[in-house]
Amino acid sequence: MLVDCVVTIWHSRQISPTRRVAAAPLTLAEVDGFPLEALGAVWADTLADFPPDQHTQLLGVLDEMADGKLPSSRLGHRVQVDHVGLAKTTVRLSSDGTYTVTSTGGTISPPQLMLGLIAAIHPLPDLPRVRLVDALRGFTVGQSPVWVNVERARAVLGFELGDPVDAATVKRRFRDAMKRTHPDVIGFDNTTGVQDLVNAKHTLLVHLSVSGDPQQA
Repeated sequence: MLVDCVVTIWHSRQISPTRRVAAAPLTLAEVDGFPLEALGAVWADTLADFPPDQHTQLLGVLDEMADGKLPSSRLGHRVQVDHVGLAKTTVRLSSDGTYTVTSTGGTISPPQLMLGLIAAIHPLPDLPRVRLVDALRGFTVGQSPVWVNVERARAVLGFELGDPVDAATVKRRFRDAMKRTHPDVIGFDNTTGVQDLVNAKHTLLVHLSVSGDPQQA
């Protein structure tokens, strides 16, 4: 059962000469039933305003965090524990896939928001941390709000409401759909349709992994 999750991030103000980020760590209770769609939504929306030349650095941070490391200085900010004197932002991830971002004391920048989410996830034990990092990495590569909509992904691959979804079925339906979408079959280049299928497959496979049940979405 999905539950709401609140992530608290502290950050320096935009006029501050030093740029710092801290975050309250997530708990295991919050990861159990974690609202992945809401996390994907805020990540994708923030990525849209994220400096393109820092995408590679962002992926580097995620790779290091998958190995249990959290660099103290990345993306032009220092990640720390102390939050005295910093502005505060609360990110509420809702079970219905929506989110809200509320700041007091100063607005939060895209790098600060993303580093804050990363810092909140970092203290988790290996398994839940790696699952969420894999999801963030996928969101970063996908760069599309549609990518994080599991119900949309199910529909694209032809799953009806109540149909069981497992990894093998997702891959089989993807292969079958790709054959039907091939330009030689439909007579024209359908790049958008092909990308929808790729996104849908990746969405469901990551959702299966992060939900903790590799057989069911």
